[in-house]
Amino acid sequence: MHTDKGKRLVKGKGFSRITYEDFLKLSEGEDVEIERMVRIRENLRSGRSAPLEKVFAKGMRGTARPKRFFHGDGTSRPWDIDELGREWTKGDGGDMNGSREGA
Repeated sequence: MHTDKGKRLVKGKGFSRITYEDFLKLSEGEDVEIERMVRIRENLRSGRSAPLEKVFAKGMRGTARPKRFFHGDGTSRPWDIDELGREWTKGDGGDMNGSREGA
């Protein structure tokens, strides 16, 4: 944890310069407001070319597929190519609890 002008800052992948208070909000599943520059592609889609700074809501969604499929006994295996082609939802074998066996 670092300090910046008296505020406690937390480093986290995908989050730059968040305060400890925002970190607590994220850990409780809430979104936080992040101020960043609009990306070039986003700007061009909107018909703008001048740089623009904007406030965005950002949170932890928990929607990323884990790298491996976990069985109920704690063992794991790589995902099958057919499984990678299907939409993944939490509980489909990648949540370390192995709540469902893959097809």
